[in-house]
Amino acid sequence: MSQRWSLASLHLTVLLFGGAGLFGRWLSVSPWMMVFGRTLFAAIALALCLRWLRRPAASALDWRWAAQAGGCLALHWVTFFQAIQVGGVAAGLLGFAAFPACVVVLDSLRQRCWPSAQSLGMVALVSLGLVLVTPLDAGGSAVRLGVLWGALSALLFAVLVLLNRQAAGHDPLRTAGWQNTAAALWLLPMAWPELPGLNRHDWLGLALLGVVFTALAHALFLLSLRRLSAQRVAVVTALEPVYGMLFAWLLFADVPSGQMLLGGAVIMLATTWASWRDGEAG
Repeated sequence: MSQRWSLASLHLTVLLFGGAGLFGRWLSVSPWMMVFGRTLFAAIALALCLRWLRRPAASALDWRWAAQAGGCLALHWVTFFQAIQVGGVAAGLLGFAAFPACVVVLDSLRQRCWPSAQSLGMVALVSLGLVLVTPLDAGGSAVRLGVLWGALSALLFAVLVLLNRQAAGHDPLRTAGWQNTAAALWLLPMAWPELPGLNRHDWLGLALLGVVFTALAHALFLLSLRRLSAQRVAVVTALEPVYGMLFAWLLFADVPSGQMLLGGAVIMLATTWASWRDGEAG
């Protein structure tokens, strides 16, 4: 795959990740059920992909690690869809944009070292962006709650990234398959009471979310990493809130306020700046 096609693949990946949040508005199921269906269909799709590629589905991954990573993945997506359903697509996506700052803080705590001036600057800008995004008036309580749920989802995803570093030497597709399988098993008790009430529309939406917006997106992301630098990947990934809000604007007339757009611009500026500085340092 050429670099141009790799870049197109990456943009399609971010487009799919940004569009996944719309299912929180489209499907009338609980976040537990939504994430259970997503992880179930993603695990099945990844298993079929491994079989087609003639790669073994068995893994030497530690079951304890898989259970931890799968549980963290499940909670990350549950809080993400909770943010979408409570505060809207824009609020959830902009809250989740705090993810890079969460990684900086957690990684510094893990290494027991003080973050660099660049990292502290990014955290400060992201914090400022979140303050701008979150309304302070009583009428904006739903948006404020959505941003908080999105920020919690970002924190859980940062924990998941640190957990995934322990499995860096394993097949990424197989690792993703085991994580989705473990997440589905964790969520089965919460989703079980809702299963009899699902209709054909619900099952179709969950299958679309799991196969296209999760398994396919993950495969395209791994494919793009073969030709693109980490700097380019980080910059393009920062566009996820933009794509998500654009989808919400076109499909649901969910127009973000000027204050939310300003806060989102500050958050994405911080992420893009940090990504370019990392690329120059490397």
